[in-house]
Amino acid sequence: MSLLETLPVETTAQICEFLTTSDVARLSRASKSAYLMVQSPLYRCVRINSFESLARLVRSLNSPSPFAHNINRQILTMTISFDRLRQKQAPTPVLVSMYMKTLSRHFPAIEISLCFISALCRFSSVVNFGTAVFPRVTKITLFLGTHGADFNDPGFRPSPQQHCRPNASFWRPFLNGDSFPDLRSVKLHHYWARNPENSENILAQATTDYESIRNRYFHLSNRHGEEAEQLGPCFGLEKLQEIFLESVPELSPSLLGQILNNQVSKAHNLKKLDIRFCSLDADTLNFLLQQQIDSLTHFTLFVPASTYSPIGDSQAPHLCSQIVSFCKNLVYLKYLTSHICHDLFLSEQEKGILKETGLSAQLMDNSGEVDRHAIRQVLEEHRGKQARLRREQRLSESLAKARVDNPGIYASTLELELDQEEEKRKRLIAESKTPWRRSIIGLKGICGRDGRAAQWDELEELANMEEAGVEWVLTSCWNHKASRHSNGALEEAVEPYTEELHDHFVD
Repeated sequence: MSLLETLPVETTAQICEFLTTSDVARLSRASKSAYLMVQSPLYRCVRINSFESLARLVRSLNSPSPFAHNINRQILTMTISFDRLRQKQAPTPVLVSMYMKTLSRHFPAIEISLCFISALCRFSSVVNFGTAVFPRVTKITLFLGTHGADFNDPGFRPSPQQHCRPNASFWRPFLNGDSFPDLRSVKLHHYWARNPENSENILAQATTDYESIRNRYFHLSNRHGEEAEQLGPCFGLEKLQEIFLESVPELSPSLLGQILNNQVSKAHNLKKLDIRFCSLDADTLNFLLQQQIDSLTHFTLFVPASTYSPIGDSQAPHLCSQIVSFCKNLVYLKYLTSHICHDLFLSEQEKGILKETGLSAQLMDNSGEVDRHAIRQVLEEHRGKQARLRREQRLSESLAKARVDNPGIYASTLELELDQEEEKRKRLIAESKTPWRRSIIGLKGICGRDGRAAQWDELEELANMEEAGVEWVLTSCWNHKASRHSNGALEEAVEPYTEELHDHFVD
């Protein structure tokens, strides 16, 4: 141990990064000097998996022992998990709040992630969040579902008539800024009782279990004639950076509208928004996709197949074109829905140009094959022309506005500013730490809004013509195909598509 103990603290910390937490803990028990040497890597990120362990930690911190002094500046993050089915004592909100205050007093800069597993909506710690304050809790995760838990537990089954329904009181503690003053991330799982294993396949669940769960609560989320309860001020929205909602019956169209259009506070810092299989009607989804959230970089939307059925229904809601417009400046998009179509890639004007050239919306030649050369030539010419027209229009508007204050300004100055703005987006894509990606998953088929459903080959070819640097991943569950497209070319394709390849292509 003598050689290791003589190393600089920075070198020791780098060595410990290659060790597991249990290995570092065993090393700390080798000697007193070894214990002091590994303080930083040992306590930097702490995980507590029971209420009993949290209580012991708080008692140690409040005791006069040297333990509290030794780790006082070491702990940076702490993840605390409460599993209702595996612990002896159920924590009350007041007691958890008291422990959070103790931790924040000893570690003023700590970031706490609070996770409730197998909790249920009626679990006292969930129902009474609004009665206490939880300082330094920056992330909260609730697993309120039943999947994977012990169904023999008589107290585990949910009672949707009493608890699993839209209500504003469920959301207030997360949004009011009082109960969780430092909250930045909210994750609500109403299907899973605990974090699913990596082997679980979301597509298999999407067509069966998620739909049954969603339909079970649908009548509770869409009662006609009921007045929507008001959320009130949502001062906590300003700090939220991530919202994850999975099959949450407590969310209704009215409540989502109040969150997005809150009169007091806006989600100016929201970066990640993930909505999966929630009971939202088509009008609400359209409203969501019309919002301007400038800070948003990641967006996931899983639409229940029962929300709409586009085949042969001219009045059916359609989200493909809105999705593309909403996500134009996002780093990441994942969109799962029943049917997909041309509108992911073609505007109405572009489809009109194809009709004028004789290609129509069919995009096929006489032999039944995708006429790739003709499509690319027509679309590239049209898109280039539209880009020049938009540039000229913006330049004219900017010049007229600028000359009100500065009559002598030159058009070349504004042209340079436009060039810099156009290059900025290209640099953002090229220099991004994570690749820009659009992941599109169709469960049942291709939409037939134009009188004829497109062929899968057509969608693949259109994906090849998308913006350079943005990767497109298309997944077809009905004909078991998947493909990856980037920089104007098909990079990878799989047929038949299997569930085992889901993580490789989609996640």
